[in-house]
Order: sequence, then structure tokens, then C-alpha cells
Amino acid sequence: MPTSGDYAYNLTRNEIIDEAAELAGIYDPEGQALTASQYTRYTRALNNLISAWRADGLTIWSRRIGAVFLQKSQATYQLGSAANHSSLTHVATTLTSGSGTSIVVGTTAGMTAGDYIGIEQDTGTMFWDTIVSVDSSIALTLTTGGSDYLVGGAVWTYTTKLSRPLRIKDGYVRQSFGGNDTPIKVLSQEEYMRFGVKTTTGLTTQVWYQPLIENGIVHCYPVPSASNTILFLELHYPFQKFVASSDNPDFPPEWLNAIIYGLAVNLGYRTGMEEKRLNMLKQDAEYWHQYALGTSQEESVFFQPDRTTHANNR
Repeated sequence: MPTSGDYAYNLTRNEIIDEAAELAGIYDPEGQALTASQYTRYTRALNNLISAWRADGLTIWSRRIGAVFLQKSQATYQLGSAANHSSLTHVATTLTSGSGTSIVVGTTAGMTAGDYIGIEQDTGTMFWDTIVSVDSSIALTLTTGGSDYLVGGAVWTYTTKLSRPLRIKDGYVRQSFGGNDTPIKVLSQEEYMRFGVKTTTGLTTQVWYQPLIENGIVHCYPVPSASNTILFLELHYPFQKFVASSDNPDFPPEWLNAIIYGLAVNLGYRTGMEEKRLNMLKQDAEYWHQYALGTSQEESVFFQPDRTTHANNR
């Protein structure tokens, strides 16, 4: 039996609202479309629904794996509007040759003009610059240029810095290009404060995350003794709210029914739906809600009861 072979499926904001409104009996797909005013009000209800689940003890977040590029002797790293060098995606290669603004690397695949670039130096530090142009499959031109580049040393590039996460769940460190990974421990504030000497240097194996308003701060222990190390962190971000009509939800499509039926119940209350029908809709909504709660935690998005006090984030 032939299949489409297409595994990608999602709905836009308006399609989610249409589905919910149809279940609530206020929209007929064969009839007149919802008005702009209705979409505005129902979008507000949709965003409020997700916010209400958070307030009800359900932590809803997206999980991302981000990289923080550690610097020799630097103990803290900001994530947010004033973020240090960090990214969700990056390119890792090595330096073949070069000085000043002209360098040759193992490969420029995935690099673009304007990217940030870090180059390991003989001194054990990383020199950071931006790329002016990608001249070939191995050649780059930099904006400022530096000196004392380490031939064979690590070269990292990325486009966008990390935004501020809600919390950090787990992580590991990787030394040098292609090095081994070492798990780290995420500490609570209390555990971090117990260290009598916080300036000890070495390979970072423990971190405490302090989620301040503008920028979250990652405190590393021991303080990095080298700059050719990347700290990979499991970052939890809040769901992005729906704004534009074409916005797609920031969670797996398997959870669409939980949102659609939950919104339909909300709209049913708003429009005075008959009680028996509303109760049946509520039962369906609860079923899909529980289905979402039971989704594997290995997915890229989590939707589960959070009974902790978030001690790691204070």
C-alpha cells in the first residue's frame, strides 16, 4: 500500500482555532469563515489556555540543547539579551593556517558572512571575531583579525546567541575539537554556595544556573582552565505564544488535540454550549490532556506536572 512518505504535520494558529471553533459549534468549515475579531479573541483564549496550565502546576516547556563556549579563567556566562558566546547550533572545525584577517580551516561548510567565529590561540585563549566573507570551501576573511592562532586548534562558528532559558536540566562538557564528553552536575544555589573556594580552576564539572530577569547566569565550577571546551546544556524554554495567523505551535504535532479540545471547551463556555454536549467535550479534552501528559520525556518538548520548587534555578 503506497504512503506519502511525509512525516511532517502541523497546524497554524488559525487552523487550530478553526478546529476548536468547529468542535464548539461556532464555525462551519463549509460556511462563513470566522471574523478577524473572533480570531483575535480566540487567539487570546488560546494563549491564556497554555498560561493557565502553567499556573495549574503543569510546567510546559521546549527542550533545546545549547552550546556555551567556555573561556579560560571566566567563571560566569550570561544567556539572554547580553549573552556571551553561545548558540543552539554551531560549526566546529580546526585551523589549518592563517594570520590576521585571512585564515584557512578544515571546512567552511555551514558558515555564512556575519557569523561569530572563535579561534584557539597559542596562549590557550579563544580569539573571537566575525566573518566578513566565506571565500571558498576552506578559506575565510575576518572582520578584525588577530594573531598567535594555534595551527590545528579549535575553530567554532555560530550565527545566533542563546536566549534566556527558564532553567537548565542537564549537560556535559567536551574538550577540544572531537574530544570526549564528560557529564556535569547541575547544582542548586545552596549546593553552589557551599564551595568555600569558587575560584578553583580545571575542567568544569558542575554548574549553577541563576535565571535573572534579563539574562540568566551560568556559574561554572571549577572555573575553566582552558578555552577549547564547549559546555553543552539541556535548556528549557517557555512555549512561544501565538501571534500571527500562520504561527505553528512550539510543540510536537502529537499534542495538537490537547490544545484543540482544551480551547474548544473554553469557547463552549463562552458561547453557552448546551451542558450535556459541553460535558462530553470536557471528557474528550481531559483524555487528550492526559495523553499529552503521558508523552515520552525523551521528546524535544516536555508537558508534565512539576512538583518541585525549582531549587536549581533560584
